[in-house]
Amino acid sequence: MHNRAVHRLKLESDLRTALNRNEFRVLYQPMLRISPREWIGFEALFRWQHPQHGLIAPDEFLAAAEGTGLMALIDQWVIREAYRQIHHWQSEIDIPLRIAVNLSAPHFTSPKLIDGIRYCLSDSSISEGKLQLEVNALVAMRNPAHTVEMFTQMKRMGVVIAIDDFGNSDFSLASLRRFGCDLLKIDRALITNMQADRTSHDVVELILAMACKLNCEVIAEGVEKAAQLDDLGSMGCNSAQGYFFSSPLDPQAAQQYLRKARTVSVLPS
Repeated sequence: MHNRAVHRLKLESDLRTALNRNEFRVLYQPMLRISPREWIGFEALFRWQHPQHGLIAPDEFLAAAEGTGLMALIDQWVIREAYRQIHHWQSEIDIPLRIAVNLSAPHFTSPKLIDGIRYCLSDSSISEGKLQLEVNALVAMRNPAHTVEMFTQMKRMGVVIAIDDFGNSDFSLASLRRFGCDLLKIDRALITNMQADRTSHDVVELILAMACKLNCEVIAEGVEKAAQLDDLGSMGCNSAQGYFFSSPLDPQAAQQYLRKARTVSVLPS
């Protein structure tokens, strides 16, 4: 316990200087339509290039970041960096792209959220509808009235609204109607288990039917096998992301992926 406490304090201390030292990185995982196979864009995944510990995923330092009150600043940095990168790609490669960024729970409840998003959008030449902001399903349900207000304001700014990790918690149809979100991202655990577990398969099928009634786009997360993709396609799922297409890529590798897709006219898999 003592060692964990010391490690946590050290992470918090390092986090306070990480932004100034340019230690944060963004990796990009492709989001693709299933049929016809075409681009949606990339999900921007935040990483910390720690000088001693190497590349660290958010799960390892999220609690420390929340403890320092830095999550809102980190989220805004990710949005600006992802926007800068997508602007560069679109100037180099003529493929329409959307960029997806996760909003942390502390940032989503921050009174500065909307002003921060507005600032990020005003500082970019990316067209409307190219920023997708994702909110975890559990976070969205903590305070439905707040969620409705935030989503309404974001949609006025042309932001695509997504509920992330959908299907891993209670979420009513009435809430979905109130939220007016544009997209549901099916929780990866359901996709992983749907071929071995009938209940998971039925839940995925139910989500797809519900999304169709609500005119919501759906992206299946965590697709790793061709059989999963075939099953999703047969159920009417229109989009997916996961290791079957690509692991998260650094900006240079993502650009090569884009170039390959444009050159051969068939998306890599």
